[in-house]
Amino acid sequence: MLAPKPADIPTSPGSYQFYSADNEILYVGKAKNLRSRLMSYFQKGPKHNIRIEQMLDIAQRVEWIVVSNEIESLLLEYSLIQQHKPRYNVRLKDDKSYPWLAVTTSEKWPRAGVLRGKQRRGVKYYGPYMSAYAIRETLDVLTTIFPVRTCSPSKFAEYKQLGRGCLLYDIGKCSAPCVDAVTKEQYDDYVRSLMHFLGGDTRDVVTYVKEQMGKASADMQFERAATLRDRLTSLEGIINRQEIYGSIRDNFDVVAYATDMIEISVEVFRVRKGRLLGTRRFILEPQEITEDEALIDQVLLRLYESQLPDVIPSLVYIEDLPLNVKPYEELLHSQRGESVRLQVPLKGSKKRLLDLAKENALGNLDRRSRTRINDIEQRTKALADLHIQLNLKRVPLRIECFDISHIQGTNTVASMVVLDDGLPKKSDYRHFTIQHGQGNDDFLSMEEAITRRFGGYKAANDKFSTLPDLLLIDGGKGQLTAVMRALTSLGLQDRFDVASLAKREEEVFRPGESQPYIIPFGSLSLMLLQVIRDEAHRFAITHHRKKRSAAMTASILDEIQGLGPSRKKKLLQSFGSIKQLREQSLETLQSLTYIPDNVALSIYTALHPETTESPSSS
Repeated sequence: MLAPKPADIPTSPGSYQFYSADNEILYVGKAKNLRSRLMSYFQKGPKHNIRIEQMLDIAQRVEWIVVSNEIESLLLEYSLIQQHKPRYNVRLKDDKSYPWLAVTTSEKWPRAGVLRGKQRRGVKYYGPYMSAYAIRETLDVLTTIFPVRTCSPSKFAEYKQLGRGCLLYDIGKCSAPCVDAVTKEQYDDYVRSLMHFLGGDTRDVVTYVKEQMGKASADMQFERAATLRDRLTSLEGIINRQEIYGSIRDNFDVVAYATDMIEISVEVFRVRKGRLLGTRRFILEPQEITEDEALIDQVLLRLYESQLPDVIPSLVYIEDLPLNVKPYEELLHSQRGESVRLQVPLKGSKKRLLDLAKENALGNLDRRSRTRINDIEQRTKALADLHIQLNLKRVPLRIECFDISHIQGTNTVASMVVLDDGLPKKSDYRHFTIQHGQGNDDFLSMEEAITRRFGGYKAANDKFSTLPDLLLIDGGKGQLTAVMRALTSLGLQDRFDVASLAKREEEVFRPGESQPYIIPFGSLSLMLLQVIRDEAHRFAITHHRKKRSAAMTASILDEIQGLGPSRKKKLLQSFGSIKQLREQSLETLQSLTYIPDNVALSIYTALHPETTESPSSS
């Protein structure tokens, strides 16, 4: 996209939004100084990370909203991200989908159960737990103490129609509200007690059960007293398994993270009423991190997104504070509805708990590192297998793949993508705009691309200084012949292995061999070839679409008398795309101070050829 003029951008704090040609918000950010932040996207020098590079390739315009201070910019950014869910904004990824113990408070007869995924209104959540087994075991014990239903609405309706309770009622794990075996008052008391217990109010619940047991014994209801005694024993067993951190008034989260510069593991401990009730783990990949923003800032911004207010605590202990704490406390305040403080514990039980969370984050990172080592082993195995399967001269540590993209011979481009040790090396990716002018001729286009790439090597061009171990072509025998013709003309036909991969049967052709190689489907080596072939296709298509869009823009606007390069550039900056420009009225175009009325009329007429009469400006 075209960079906006620095003079047009205010130096105030605010939020900015990048838009696609289809008016989709691709990315939302915030800035203390909008001009400085936005111009950093367009400056020359070190490239942005892959995510931002892709976003800038698609973006057509950027807009901004000025606010009065940094707190407001943070709140506005968060609100826009929640509203629009931009695809290029970072999302913390759970290491897995954790289960929560939940109570459906919005139902007439609330039920308890295990829930995963997005949190919903009308449900009270406790946890999350590290395993579904642990949570189901806990729920199994709790329903013997608080016989709340755990059945689905359909099962509830089924037994209500049958007029009898289910097996859980028979064994004392449900009070059977479906058949009115319990009063609404008594059932609500069970639900309240269960929720208090799960929320950490264990003392009051134990006291209540002891009182009920004593009352039953005094009334000589010995069977009920024995049942309450068994429930009390189960309760105390659960309580003893919960570790204590602080007093019963303490409600806080502990957040720690660890990184090995490949990815970041974030560990969250949830302490309620002084007891550790659950943990949560996230993975954040470094290539998704905004370069000029501290990691802790980004983790905090997204840690509590989509969380219900009662899940957010009043206090968060972290290992380091953001440079400006207040905006983040304000953001959490707005989410929770009450004040939230961020603190760094320096000693005592809170510091020990933070150290434990850090240890867990490091352990998870170590496990994932070992998994990545296995991935490296898999890639090594795939490359070695490819060496054997295709009878190559050497293991193809560097593979280059070429593809052609066009529509009926127009805006033809070639792509070159690179795998280095089985991984994409995007810094070596290249595009070639095909110039032969012979229309729809894939063979000639491929020959030109190969000639230019390896001609660059012969000319000692630094961009093409490395030769591949394997040159892979997306296509069949015809494309392979064109490639060998180009390599022979350069005297490079024997310097490395060459192959083509035909899509229909995934057959691999080699020069001078009439029969194709058939690599077993599902094998690691074939999957590796498919990955680089598909990447070359994606890369070619992306560049072709950009050229086609630019050509369409030029073909429409360049023919308008009085619309020079400067005015055309301002138009595209103002509206982002031809599609958006076409949607504007003549009055809007004529209101632009840099476009004369007669030129505005010409633009409108060119963009609306279906109109037989020129519209009036009055």
